[in-house]
Amino acid sequence: MYRQQRTGSGADRKIKYLTVLAVTVLFVLILVLVTVLIQKSQLESRREALLEQIEYYRQLQETQRDELAKRETYEWLEQQARELGLIDGDETLFSPGA
Repeated sequence: MYRQQRTGSGADRKIKYLTVLAVTVLFVLILVLVTVLIQKSQLESRREALLEQIEYYRQLQETQRDELAKRETYEWLEQQARELGLIDGDETLFSPGA
């Protein structure tokens, strides 16, 4: 009879141990899940910021291309020469067709 109580007591300990272990594992899994969700949120924020930067630089690149195309014209070159006083108002720098 004493043995049955002891065996039952050991079974109870085993159940308590397994319950504590299961709760601990569940707690750790919940912590991992929360950590992953926080990291995901941070990565999404970073991704959005990077996409905004990409769009900004694309627009800047387009603006710079337009400015470069404008500066490659004879009219712009002549205007700059006039502003610098290299040619007078009635002079022409050169003729594109000549």
